[in-house]
Amino acid sequence: MYLNENVPLRLTAVLVSLGIPAVHTILAGNQGISDEAQLEYAASRNFILLTHNRRHFKQLHNLWLAMGKTHSGIIVTRPAEPERLAGRLKLFFDDIYPRIQPPFCMAPPQLE
Repeated sequence: MYLNENVPLRLTAVLVSLGIPAVHTILAGNQGISDEAQLEYAASRNFILLTHNRRHFKQLHNLWLAMGKTHSGIIVTRPAEPERLAGRLKLFFDDIYPRIQPPFCMAPPQLE
């Protein structure tokens, strides 16, 4: 996973502890670059991009599809405690990801 700069840096370590490889924008040296450049970076490395910037990345996803471009997926979500969000992402990778094909743009499932 590639975590956009609006996602807490702490989530990176939580995901890794759950066995989900994760790189944060800040650690990749990409802080401050455009949303399109963030998606380009993620796509070039086959990363799924995680962001709280729901509106812009949904628009960018649709634009890429219209242009015939592809990416490995975008997960859009509202801010939450890193442990709770990590639980939702683990559920996504365990239950949903095996059944879908990229490119996708979606929210992870809610925890009960």
